[in-house]
Amino acid sequence: MTAVSTTTVAWRGTEAETERLLAAVARICGCEFGPVRVRLSTCAAHQMLVEDQRAMNGLSFGKYSAARLRREEWATQTTPWQTTSND
Repeated sequence: MTAVSTTTVAWRGTEAETERLLAAVARICGCEFGPVRVRLSTCAAHQMLVEDQRAMNGLSFGKYSAARLRREEWATQTTPWQTTSND
């Protein structure tokens, strides 16, 4: 007897983000199919989509954090001993 997961994984992204995610998974898909397109094995990427809420949350968090992190990384800061006046 095999265990069946009843957990539902939710992607909290926009429709455009969903399309990009699915396209990325399709590019790296390693699923194996039989002669009549019956799935013989499921790749890790597709398995993540349906079983790993933590990974999906991490993708969503990274997506929304990336722009802010890039801004912070490349922002120039004035050090305390620098002034902007010509006094």
